[in-house]
Amino acid sequence: MATITFYYEESNPIAKKTLDYLVSLGVFQKQKPKMTRLDQSLKDIEEGRVYRLCDKKIKKYDKE
Repeated sequence: MATITFYYEESNPIAKKTLDYLVSLGVFQKQKPKMTRLDQSLKDIEEGRVYRLCDKKIKKYDKE
């Protein structure tokens, strides 16, 4: 399977309609962009899955 990447401005209605038409044909699929490692780390912090050692106790990461 080959990958085709399109770059367009989201405010351009013609580009959006063209891509929607290509997807509606059933030949192409839309994929969500993959999260970068930085985005994944920020999401982990926001959802409280990151802990740190502080004064020999484990505490949840506090946004500073």
